[in-house]
Amino acid sequence: MNGLYKAIYSVPGDRNEGIVFIDNGKIYGSDRTHAFYGTYTISGEALSANLTRIQHAHGGYNMGGGGNELTITGTLEGDKIRGKGTIPGVPVKMDILLQQIKAI
Repeated sequence: MNGLYKAIYSVPGDRNEGIVFIDNGKIYGSDRTHAFYGTYTISGEALSANLTRIQHAHGGYNMGGGGNELTITGTLEGDKIRGKGTIPGVPVKMDILLQQIKAI
């Protein structure tokens, strides 16, 4: 599970890619407009994560005007993680695919 991942995520009308580092219960990453950090837990094949996003450049999709707290639920599939991201109070869900680049 620990490693460096390519992140591909999308919402209606926008698709983005970034890099994610997963290490012993912690997640860090960035894309072209946002950096993020947080924690995750795994139970069997299920992953649950809570992240905080920080905008560092103009642009990017804000998931319908929501805040910066992002919750992810996903499933482990070998060297991939598939999931959904949500922001409290926002009906838009983000589709997420993490593909491992390097195990650490």
